[in-house]
Formats: sequence, C-alpha cells, structure tokens
Amino acid sequence: MLAFNDFKREVQEAGLVPVEHKPDEHWAIRGGAYIVHYYPNGKRGSTCYINGTRRGFRDVDVSFAIRAAKDIRQEAVAKELQYLGSRPGGGSRKTSYARARRRLLLRDNRCHWCGRELAWSDSTIDHRIPLGKGGSNGNDNLVLSCEPCNRAKGCKLPRVRRVKNAD
Repeated sequence: MLAFNDFKREVQEAGLVPVEHKPDEHWAIRGGAYIVHYYPNGKRGSTCYINGTRRGFRDVDVSFAIRAAKDIRQEAVAKELQYLGSRPGGGSRKTSYARARRRLLLRDNRCHWCGRELAWSDSTIDHRIPLGKGGSNGNDNLVLSCEPCNRAKGCKLPRVRRVKNAD
C-alpha cells in the first residue's frame, strides 16, 4: 500500500505537483502536459487516468503515472494506449471511423460545410476543431464532409459568422 508521502516525494522529484483529493483514495499529478488522476488502492489494483481519456491504465506504478503526466506521446505510454485500444469503442482507428461515418450518414447525409448531399463513397469525417488545434475525437467535434471541403479546410479553424442583432 502506497502512502501519499511516498507518492508526493516521487512526484516532486520529477518536478511535478502532487495533489491529494481524498486521503488514500484519489491523488492527482499536475504541472505537466496532462493532469493525471492516480488511484493507488483500487479494487482492481492501482489505476491511473489521463484527463480527457475514457480508459484507465490498471496495475501501474507511480513512475508510469509521472511519465503520462509529463508527455503522453512518450513511446512507452503511447504503446500502452495503443494496446488498451484507447479509441472510443475500442478497436482500430479504421473501424471506429467507419462506425462514426455510418452514424453521421444516418443522422444527416449532407456535407457540414457546403450542404451537398453525400453517399458513403464520397463522404469523409472532418473535425470541426482540428486535432492539431486542440480538437478531440468526441462525437460533438466530428462532422460529415465532402472530400473537397475537407481538403480545403485542412487544419484551419472554421470561420465564425457574426450575426447582426435584431435590435
């Protein structure tokens, strides 16, 4: 059983900030690229969650949580994420995008940007806020787009239209 003082010492040695949310139940690591929540004494062993992800990493030690807080793109953490199938619904990227595309086509089969009617063969998934600009793969950020609109938008943020007040 890990005590908070030991956790605190290791996290501070790594140059990060330890936070005790609930004594001996839930601790957090702040000050890095990501906020990590660490549950040292869970029913299924120690678990760590990276803010913004759905799945946790089971049976991990404090050093893994520290590496995850510093940079999730580090090779060891990225491999672990890939192994756990961290994509929504699990499975491969190709499978989850196909599922999302099918769901979006059933909901509305028009291009989000130009309004053109789309079929499976000419539809693509686009991110309203691009991943490169801080967007996510969440359902609220995914839209259906035709290929020309998707290519034209690229990694740019969408333009916001101002509406005049009716006053």
